[in-house]
Amino acid sequence: MKVRCSPAKQHQFFESLIACMDSDMPVHLRHAAIRLAHSATLSEDDPDRFFHPGRDECYLKLIFALARNSSWHPHLFGDHHIDRCISMIAKCHFMQHTFYLAGILLRIAPGQLSVTSLDSITEQQWWDMISGAWMHAPFIIDDICCFEFLPVLVEGTKRYMQTTSEHYLEWLVRSVDHVLNVLEKRDSEQGEGECVVAVKELRTVASDMLEKLVNSKEAVSP
Repeated sequence: MKVRCSPAKQHQFFESLIACMDSDMPVHLRHAAIRLAHSATLSEDDPDRFFHPGRDECYLKLIFALARNSSWHPHLFGDHHIDRCISMIAKCHFMQHTFYLAGILLRIAPGQLSVTSLDSITEQQWWDMISGAWMHAPFIIDDICCFEFLPVLVEGTKRYMQTTSEHYLEWLVRSVDHVLNVLEKRDSEQGEGECVVAVKELRTVASDMLEKLVNSKEAVSP
């Protein structure tokens, strides 16, 4: 099934597709939604078909929602959605898209390490996604799906921050502090939850790592 949407209606169309992924929706409807999303984003007569910020943010939100459920992972690979997500990494630096890209790829990677397409992602690209995700997290974690992703993001950050520079660690600590400020304003039940504990732990680990780098640099200075 091919779908054509005018630019004015694309955002509304994708929001409708995301709504079709609600847990109360029939399985066949959810599967139809992902196929429609794929056909609508690859229109051959779209001069900017390879990347369009507004359209592709909606697309990534849909894939992000699907990636929460491991039973969807084979479909995301089989229908080339993961390849499409990987192709967006270089185009999304500093954009909110990085949060959804990190959410998709960090959730899928642990169970799909043998898949060649994931091997094409460099360590620098992983770090660009992860640092971008922290930068934008304070503005979107009111969405429960995004809030629930934080512990996964924490573990991914620990994995890829081991080789990063002092500059990027300083940036990470500032971004994590911003996220903690937002979390502390949430209600008390959420404020004592797994997400906050995980983010606070990351803040401590990153700060300790930054301090060691600074001390090591001072030790070798003349």
